[in-house]
Amino acid sequence: GDNFEVLDVVPDSPAEKSGIKLGDKILAVNGKRSDLLNLPEVRLILKSSEAKEPVKLTLKSGQNQREVLVILKDLV
Repeated sequence: GDNFEVLDVVPDSPAEKSGIKLGDKILAVNGKRSDLLNLPEVRLILKSSEAKEPVKLTLKSGQNQREVLVILKDLV
């Protein structure tokens, strides 16, 4: 499709702290439109980014669009 859908949000995770909700659509990652990305590319961005390095997501919830900065951290 043209975007990714949030299917799970881990409690107390950077995603939850950034206000990301189940069902949100991810329209862009660090300014790159999601229709130009594939899931392995997004996973690589998240895995290769340093802890405490922000990742900018453009999200759509219903009809509202917003940008959030997710500050990554090791969860394990």
